[in-house]
This record gives sequence, structure tokens and C-alpha cells, in this order.
Amino acid sequence: MGIQLTGLASGMDTNSMVKKLVEVEKKPIETKKKEISKLEEQKKEWADIEKKINAVKIAAQTLNTSSKFNNKETSVSDETLVSAEAATNVKNGVYVIEDIHLAKPAQVSSREGLPLKEGRNSTIISSRTGIKNPNDKFLDVFFSFINKTDYSNIGFKINGVDINVTPEDTVGLFLNKINQSNAGVKAMYDSKRRRIIFESKDETSAIKIEAKDRGFLRELGLDQYNGKEIKNGVKPESFKLLKDSDYFNDVKNGYFTINGYTFNVDPTRDSLKSIISKVNNSGANVKAVYDEGSKKISFISTIPGEDMIIENDNSGLLKKLKVMQQTKSGRDKVRSLFKGQKASFKMDGVTYERNSNSIELEGLKINLKNETKDGEKVTIKVDYNTDAALEEIANLLYSYNQVVDIIEEKTKKDGILQGDTTATSLLVNLRNKMTASVNGIEDKYNQLALIGVETDAKSGKLTINESKLRQAIAEKPLEIKKLFTQKANDAKPVDLGIGNGSKTVFDPTEPLPGEIEDIRVVVGDKSYSLDNQKNPIIKKSELYKYTVSRLDLIKYIINGDVKTKDEALAKLGKKLPPNAVIIDDVTGKIEFGTPPKKGEKIYVESKKVSTTKKIGTDEGISRRMEAFLAPYTRYGGTLKNRLKYYDERIDTINDWIDETNERITRKEDVYKAQFGSMEGALQNSKSLSSWLNGQIAGL
Repeated sequence: MGIQLTGLASGMDTNSMVKKLVEVEKKPIETKKKEISKLEEQKKEWADIEKKINAVKIAAQTLNTSSKFNNKETSVSDETLVSAEAATNVKNGVYVIEDIHLAKPAQVSSREGLPLKEGRNSTIISSRTGIKNPNDKFLDVFFSFINKTDYSNIGFKINGVDINVTPEDTVGLFLNKINQSNAGVKAMYDSKRRRIIFESKDETSAIKIEAKDRGFLRELGLDQYNGKEIKNGVKPESFKLLKDSDYFNDVKNGYFTINGYTFNVDPTRDSLKSIISKVNNSGANVKAVYDEGSKKISFISTIPGEDMIIENDNSGLLKKLKVMQQTKSGRDKVRSLFKGQKASFKMDGVTYERNSNSIELEGLKINLKNETKDGEKVTIKVDYNTDAALEEIANLLYSYNQVVDIIEEKTKKDGILQGDTTATSLLVNLRNKMTASVNGIEDKYNQLALIGVETDAKSGKLTINESKLRQAIAEKPLEIKKLFTQKANDAKPVDLGIGNGSKTVFDPTEPLPGEIEDIRVVVGDKSYSLDNQKNPIIKKSELYKYTVSRLDLIKYIINGDVKTKDEALAKLGKKLPPNAVIIDDVTGKIEFGTPPKKGEKIYVESKKVSTTKKIGTDEGISRRMEAFLAPYTRYGGTLKNRLKYYDERIDTINDWIDETNERITRKEDVYKAQFGSMEGALQNSKSLSSWLNGQIAGL
């Protein structure tokens, strides 16, 4: 227990005096606690800034890896006839399609219905009942029965499933209960003959009805079936073994062939259904179907446009199916040829034929849906899809504006981060990275302000003129892409060495001086570039776009576009185009269609020279944003260290507060001891004075 001061000797309130002295000592602690509150608030704001800065970095990274700037979209004048999709390499414009004929499969069906007997499911038919209307209640129908029936104890079951029966049920409701159960039975009422009919789900399933009260079954005309399993279904003849079929019993052990695939026929093991299954599970590209209604079998090619050949029917089965056309080929083999119809259409005056109704022409995928009438035309318009690219740009700008908003708000006068140079410096640098021009791009697109993105004078945030930005993306999508994603380089030529007359593959030892779109490969006095039709650069990932079918190759040869064997092989994808350079857009490796001549100097140079005469290219906006923010956002980076500083500062102050409280407690004890000594001295002084007075009075 602490020292308690009374103040009786001195007449002073010594406890109050000690308390006031302690309060004076504690004033610095209150100041430190306020400092902690401010630090915690500042830390909270920096945590929010970190979150928003990370969002900017992610948006920048998304842009840097985006493939959406040159995405294409299509619009079709009549989508009931045609639908279309365009790859990035398809030229913008309007394509006119006419004379559409759909690809149709080769097929053949039995010339007439086959005399095959139908199957029959297991069936129970009641005797004639007294029920005139299926909507009548049991209560009103069974007059002689109602007074002696306990409906709760009827115990009606069908295939083991309990069916609850009440006197308020109608016959129709009772049958519906059966149909809605999982008994696997279809229940019907024949109003004309006043009979109840139960039918199994297939010809192999049985039906069993039972009831505790047989009187209920008697009234329904079903008493004779109580407790019996009825299995009287009959298989359709198409399911029977061929040897057991009245129609197919003369089919012999043998085989037949469809499209080169041979199918064995064994009457002791096969049925019509098993033969159909064999065909459908084979590689003959044919689907076999038997229609129980028309009693005809059909063979249909699964590849539209392809012909179908049926032959070698030494079993006699196909003859019985009435699908063979009695034509003969070599060695008197009976064969039937059924022709498919190829898809065909005209586009811009050129006729195309394919086996499929889905056709791809140099990146333009066309799906034919219906045939055109005489003179009917469909237009396909191909243009840049600006929505996807605009959305990714808008995401970066939105994230950037979020950072501007919070830093401007928190660093203004009376803001919690007022005077925080880290925050203000971050914002200034972000603004510069975002709004500065980018060298190496056409001058009219090399800055955000030129493509419809401007800085609001009041808020400092970026605003989008959507129509202007959308127009810029549509006009020059690759330039806008480079404005954001271009990689920096000093544009120095990259030396590939000297040709020897046979070497075709060259592997650069340093990065190429720009994107493939912005470079040229120079060999002697010849140069190759992406936009050079005579001597083109082709990206390896897009090489497939330069190949054509054999049919189209013939058209190229007729038109004079292909003149040599090497050019023909290149069109078929069997050889590189002799006049082209292939650049691997992943590794940068360069391959020539024709080897450079001996002694020719080979190098790669940039095509970019800006109006400021600066050679090379700058980093695009999103690339420099990502690079600038990397030291801020990485583990142990500026932002994490900033938050760590607040934690350490708060911990240091809390330690100081704990130490100060301990010191004040010790000092409080000293104060109390000192006042206690004073009170004791005063008390002793008063006692001595009283003793002396007593001694004097006794003299």
C-alpha cells in the first residue's frame, strides 16, 4: 500500500499537492499520445496511398501486355445469312458476299419403309370400370365400397413405390400421382372403354401392383393383377438378333464397307441396333439413324461436302436396308456413291468452295447460315474494336486519378500529410511520367493531350474526351499502343555479320533497335520491313497467315501472283517466302527466305527519327509508370519502408511513455516520502513545544 499523507500537522492538503506535481510530470506523455494518434492517421493514409499506387502499377502492367489495341470487330448486314469474326491481320473495309450455297452432307435413306415389327412395353389393362369421368372423386364413384374402406390403410404400391390414396382423390389425380412418382410406369385412363392402363418405361421392364385392401383394386378392375409381376413387353425387331428377325433372317455372315471402313456382320451376334452403333463409333465419318416412325434407316456423312461411298455388301444387309444403288466398279464390285454438296459463295467477285460452312480466309472467319436468293447480297464490315483498348486506357487513368485525388487532398493546408515531401514528390513524378511526350511515335499521337486526355486545371486529374480518344485508336491503333507500351532503345544498328551465300539464319547478340513494326533489315542495297510488300518482314507467329489451300494456290498461279516453284511451296507453307525475312517475335532470331550473298553486310536499324532529331525511342507511358513505381511497390520498397517507419516511430514513443510512467511513479513515491518527513518533523516540533510549556508551568 502506498504512503498516505494526512497533512494534520501542517494543516496542508499534501495529497492534492503531490497529485498536482505528478500531473505536471505527465504532461509530456499526453503530447506524445497525440503524436501517436497523428502518426496512426498518417500511416492509415499511406496504406491507402500504397493500395492506390499498386492499382496504378497493375493497370500499367495490364496495358504493357495487352493485345487489344488492334482487335477487330465485324458487323454483318444480315446475320440470318452470315456471321463473321476478324483476326487482327484482316484489313479494315467492307466485304460483299453473294451466291451462298451451304455445304450439305452426303446421305441416303431406305427407299421405302422396312417391314420391321414394332416393340411393345409391358402393359396392364384393367377390366371395364364404373368410372365415367376421370375427374370424379373416389368418394362419389365407389358407393358400395366407401362405407367399408379405410383409405389410410389401402396400401397401394406400384413397382414397390407407395402411392397415397384419399377419398377426395379423383381417378385422374390418382393416375397423376403414379406418373409423378419414380415407379417407372406411365398411367392412363381410356374414357371410351372405361379402362385404366399401366405401361412400363421400356419393353424389358416389369409392372407389379399390390394393395392391402383388394377391394380398392376390385373397384378399379385390377384385382386379378394384385401381387403379380407382369412382364409382357416385346422387343422391337430392330433390337433382335438378325437371325431371330423375320425380315433379316436371310442376312449372311459377311461385311460391308463405308468410306473405306469395313464392318463385319454376324447374324448370330448382331442386331440392326448393334450395326448402327458400330457405324456411329467408327472413323468412317458417317452417322447411321433408324427412324421408328418411317421405318427407314439413313446414313449421313458427318463432314458436309464430302462424298460417301458404300460398297462390298457381301452379307446382303445393305440390300435388305434398301440403301444400295446397283452400280458396279472394278471387278464387278457393287458400290454406291452419294455426293455431298460443298459450301460455296462469292466474295468481292471471287468464288470460294469449302467442305464446311465455317470458312476462314486470311483471318476472316465466315459462318454461312442460310442460302441467298438470286441477287441477294450480304455485307461484312471490318473495323478496329476500340472498346477493349479504350477500357484498358481508362482503367490506368482512373487508377492514376485515384492517387492524384488522395495525395492532393491529404497534402493541402490542414491536411494530415501537409509538408510530406515524399507524397508531393511522388505525385509530381507521376504527373511527369503520365503527361510527358514519348519519342519514337508519330508527332500527332506522342502525348496524352494530343489524343483526347487532358489535365483538369482545378483538380489536377486527367479527363477523357472519349470520341477523340476512340478516333485516335481507330486511326492508328499501333501508334496508340506504342504511346503506352513502347520499349526504350538507343536505336543503334545491330550488326548481324556478313553473308556467305548459304547461311539463312542469324541470331542477334543484342536487342533489336525497336519493335518489329519500327525496324528494317538491310542486306547490301536491299532492305526489308513490315510494310514493304516487295521485301516484307513477317512475324513468325503470323507466318501461317501467308499460307493457302491447294485450290486457292491454283487461283494465285492463274492470276500471275505466283510465278515460281519456290513461291508455290511458300504459299503451301512448305518453304519460306523467297523474298521475305522471318523474325521470331519471341527470341528475335532472323531467317531469310533467300540466303544473303557472299560478302553482303547485314544489319538491323530503326526506322524512327523524331522531328526533334532525337534518335531512338522512349519508354511508353505505362512502361515508364511501371518502371517508376517498381521501387515504391516492391517488397522492402519505399512504401513498405514508409509504413515501417510509422510502426517503428509509434513503438519508440510507446516505449518512452512506459519508461516515463515508471519514472513518474518513482518520483511520486519520493514526493510522498518528503511530505511525510515534513509532517513528522512538524508533529515532533509541536510535541516538544508542549513538553517545554509543561515544564515551565511546573516551575
